[in-house]
Amino acid sequence: MVPLLNTTPLFTVLFSSLFLREVEKVTSRIVLGAGLMVTGVVIITSR
Repeated sequence: MVPLLNTTPLFTVLFSSLFLREVEKVTSRIVLGAGLMVTGVVIITSR
């Protein structure tokens, strides 16, 4: 269950790029930030 919760930022970026195309621009910086957040949580919870 915990690994699934860690992927929330990735799903948020994915769904915002699909449904909020005219409102929200998803750049590579946003994708990189979401990936770093997930990586950080995985590192912290794996200890």
